[in-house]
Amino acid sequence: MKKMRDEQTVRNLISRYTADVKVKKLELDEAEKELNALKLTLHIFELQGLQSQAKMFEVASEPENDKYVGKKIRECVLNIIGSYGGDAITSTVIYNELIAGGYTSKSKDIKRDVLIILNRMDGTEVVSEKRGNRRYYILGAKIKA
Repeated sequence: MKKMRDEQTVRNLISRYTADVKVKKLELDEAEKELNALKLTLHIFELQGLQSQAKMFEVASEPENDKYVGKKIRECVLNIIGSYGGDAITSTVIYNELIAGGYTSKSKDIKRDVLIILNRMDGTEVVSEKRGNRRYYILGAKIKA
């Protein structure tokens, strides 16, 4: 009698564990499908990022002229701001003019470099004014009271 009960218990345990293993396999299959979908999404984002970088490279590699080739960024920025004849311009305009003029740098982020140099010159060689979410720059020094 005890032997039959033990055998029945073993069969029940085998049946229960077999069902549990099937459920875990299904869960693992679902997790693998999710992982593959995430990998595909990541790959798509990487490709999009590479495409946008390639577009930036194309723009940067085809300057309109060589006005700023081999020059220091400070000199170029001052020249660009001065060329607007007193009209205030944004750092984006300055960046676009730099690239169009053939400016190159070993830096990975020329836009950041433009912002850094503008911040350093603010109050000495250029004056900045915030309008909404943008900052505009003109030549000149702030007058100290």
